[in-house]
Amino acid sequence: NPRPSHLPSLNLNQKLSPTPAVRFNDWRTGSNRDAGRPCASSRKLYPERRDQQGACDLSEIEPSINVHGAPLASCSTDPVTGFFRNGCCDTGAMDHGSHTVCAVMTAEFLAFSKYLGNDLSTPRPEFGFAGLNPGDHWCLCASRFLQAHDEGAAPDVNLAATHQRALDIVPLDVLEAYDITRHQDDGSA
Repeated sequence: NPRPSHLPSLNLNQKLSPTPAVRFNDWRTGSNRDAGRPCASSRKLYPERRDQQGACDLSEIEPSINVHGAPLASCSTDPVTGFFRNGCCDTGAMDHGSHTVCAVMTAEFLAFSKYLGNDLSTPRPEFGFAGLNPGDHWCLCASRFLQAHDEGAAPDVNLAATHQRALDIVPLDVLEAYDITRHQDDGSA
């Protein structure tokens, strides 16, 4: 089916932002003021994700449940992340990449992702995307996280903000090996 001429050409790998200006957290201080809030309580969905006819069906969003069966926490609203750009790693039928793993960006992972063709660190102002920095929290595709794990470049993850559908692709024990709270528990944070 040819794409209607009135719709812009889309790069399906490109992340979109609901706002023209996106502020980023300060990775040096670890600030991320909205991280950890429950996703379902004040869900604000942005209709950037549209099908070829321009329709956006948000009714197919799956329940906001994390890998431990508890309510899904926010991953980040500064920068705004998630397939639906609601700050959460929510997923649904439209999310073919399964953007379900809430990861804490590292320089190593950002370089790895760029090498594989998904440059998350370069600003794309035409999409309102300022680029990610080490320390930013971001909803990754579960398969990219698993690939990074296999290659020794996986970032830490926030399990409270990682959607249960990530378990369709990544085993729980693999995710738990990168749990950000393990640093808090062993005093190495």
